Amino acid sequence: MFVGAVLVTACLVMAETGLRSHLPAHRLAGADLVVSGRQSVPTDQDLDVPLPDRAPVRADVVHRIAAVDGVQDASADTTFAATLLAENGTPLAVPDVRHNGHAWSRVLLPDKAFRGVPPHGRDQLALSVDAASAVGTDVGDRVHAVLDGRTRTMTVTAVVDSARGVYVDQATARRLAQRRGTVDLVAVSVDHGTPVAEVADRVRRALSGTGLVVTTGAARGDVENPSAAAGSGELITVAGSAGGVIVLLVGFLVAGAVTISVTNRARELALLRAVGATPRQVRALVARQSSRTAFTAIPAGVAVGYLLSRPLLTLLAHHDVVSSELPVAWSPAPAVLTALLLLGAVGGASRLSSWRISRAPATRAVADTGTEPATGGVLRTRTGIALLVLPLVASVVPLFARNDIALISAASGILLAMIGLAMAAPAAVRSLGRRASRRLAARNRAVPTWLAANNSGAYALRTGGALSVLALAITLTMTQLFTGTTIAAAAQHDQAAAARAAAVVTADSVGGVTPSTLSAIRQAAGVRAAVPMSATTVVLTSVNDGQRQAEALPATALGHSASSALDLQVTHGDLDRLSGDTAALDSFTASTRGIGIGDRFTAILADGSVVHPQLVATYARSFGFGKVVLSTDLLTAHGSPASDSVLIVAQPGATDLVRHVRAAVRGMAGVDVAARALPASLVGAADPTAGVSLLITLVLLGYVLLGVANRLVATTARRRKEWATLRAIGMAPAQIRRMVRAEVGLIVGGAVVVGLGIALVPMTLISIGLVGEPWPQGPPLPVALVCLVVAATAYGATMVTTRRTLRGSMT
Repeated sequence: MFVGAVLVTACLVMAETGLRSHLPAHRLAGADLVVSGRQSVPTDQDLDVPLPDRAPVRADVVHRIAAVDGVQDASADTTFAATLLAENGTPLAVPDVRHNGHAWSRVLLPDKAFRGVPPHGRDQLALSVDAASAVGTDVGDRVHAVLDGRTRTMTVTAVVDSARGVYVDQATARRLAQRRGTVDLVAVSVDHGTPVAEVADRVRRALSGTGLVVTTGAARGDVENPSAAAGSGELITVAGSAGGVIVLLVGFLVAGAVTISVTNRARELALLRAVGATPRQVRALVARQSSRTAFTAIPAGVAVGYLLSRPLLTLLAHHDVVSSELPVAWSPAPAVLTALLLLGAVGGASRLSSWRISRAPATRAVADTGTEPATGGVLRTRTGIALLVLPLVASVVPLFARNDIALISAASGILLAMIGLAMAAPAAVRSLGRRASRRLAARNRAVPTWLAANNSGAYALRTGGALSVLALAITLTMTQLFTGTTIAAAAQHDQAAAARAAAVVTADSVGGVTPSTLSAIRQAAGVRAAVPMSATTVVLTSVNDGQRQAEALPATALGHSASSALDLQVTHGDLDRLSGDTAALDSFTASTRGIGIGDRFTAILADGSVVHPQLVATYARSFGFGKVVLSTDLLTAHGSPASDSVLIVAQPGATDLVRHVRAAVRGMAGVDVAARALPASLVGAADPTAGVSLLITLVLLGYVLLGVANRLVATTARRRKEWATLRAIGMAPAQIRRMVRAEVGLIVGGAVVVGLGIALVPMTLISIGLVGEPWPQGPPLPVALVCLVVAATAYGATMVTTRRTLRGSMT
């Protein structure tokens, strides 16, 4: 219970951090309030869907804001791709090159914030301290800068002390950003002595109906970096998922522990029934005692969980789940919620575990206390068998439907299978144990081996419970590991099958491939087609039962002649029609949303722009390229002219294609040409949450094994009376140990077979459906290691307790 409280508390602190914490403001720290576009798509029954790109603001609102009473100044901020060239001509690496350039702002950069004078004109700029230091320049020097993909020689007029990036005047910034009447945000300063909250309310009233958001205080940091702020939603998802699984495991493990406790106290509880206690009173007694034990362990676990929160957030930031600057949010809410969740899980599990003995007639309950129950009853067994069969049916779905729903259906069924195993295992063990003991007796096997098989069948509830918990550890770990690797393998399979390009051009260090660079590539000898390609996000909305819903989907933007560079396995329509305001959807998304070829549908781009593209094609290879494919014309029309990469298709018989393309882009800083079919950033791209998922899996495995060890210690220690009887009839301690080792071998062997079967059968069927290979997509070594660790845990917990028990008094 202590470990469960630690893990649940840490997860809840992470979830609260995602909900309440804000990134620190840097550039926007000088503004009293900030006006920006809405950075999320609202929903009615879930968290709002965050937008990773900055939502634009109409430029004409700057004058409306400046006219509000109490506003001292209002200044627009416009960003663009910008970096500097080192002495060797290579671009300097910056964290976010596409938004590293800014318009000079009187609000954000007062006189005391810089040395020199503000830039003015096309050949002047200002640099942050870190940028100036990186190239060894100062006020008055000339530097080579790459602005919006073009190299310029400019004069440094100022060095900014606290802000980050490259700065030019407002007119130059608007021209470089290629915006059509929009800016990124508006920074506002208020009159001295005027309360910021009052001015913010006035600005909100002045902008009523525009959909713009007025932000003050700590939340300004989220406005400054919307892509990093969007990671808070991922943090909530990861923490909520892990916390929910841990609570379920707590209930599962507590149920097993309480079952052992109830069995040990069977006579006491039966006597309570005999003297008039009602079934409800018996269950309440067991629940209160279990809750009292949990209540003593939870406070210490909560305290350690709080201490673990900061290093856990640092680890998540290291794996790019959240920004490293996000502070931990502290409050007593996680402690209270942890106590409520765990006490609720303990109480519920205790009542369920004591249900059987509390419902038995008093006379039978007293008579049955001399022996352990053999199985859990016919209804329990039949329910368990049904729960084992249903997931097997769900596992077949990926063979016929190649989509996320089929994958989730098959993977989710594993949880039902584990519940079914826990319910049906005692009956199965009883039947198999009886058969094994009869065969061993017929073959005159050694007594300890025969006793091990006989005990397994005679005490099937005990044996089946241990087997199911060990199988849970194996299944849970294998499912977590192989689900991620299978999705990655499906994406790589799609990408390898779709790739047709002969070379790829990228320009990541300068903000992407610009239209002018694309034009130069198309003029190179041997180039048949040059298809721009960008990764993005699209939000599709719907209304179900009057409730607004929104789903963020991974998407790819492709230019003209997309089918010559990529074979997306088109099922309907024609991908060559992808131009202008058109799009393609994967077949499953189109069919479930009722969108046909030629129909227009509503989509929200990554910056919040609402578009209504026409569907021109549906395709099957969505794991490799996302569920939506847009025309790059749509992104260009909404302020994103640069592409992540360009796929080059060679003319028939063309030779030295890469050399010709490199010659065409010679002199263009940061442009790289590689002889490959897809960008390196796309092929084999690591999921940023993969490391976190692995960590969570290992933590869950450790927690389950801790529960398994405690359960095995308890069940072994209570066999003192049984072993005393065996000693009394002449059985030596060594023979008892041999018997116990054989029992452990049977339990571990069964757990390995069943656990791997429940996990690997669905994963194999998923692999056949998604990748076309009849084996799970993952390394085999973890399978062997997990089985070895589970076996070692079971053996160690059982045999150590056995030796200690046999050394002590057997009376």
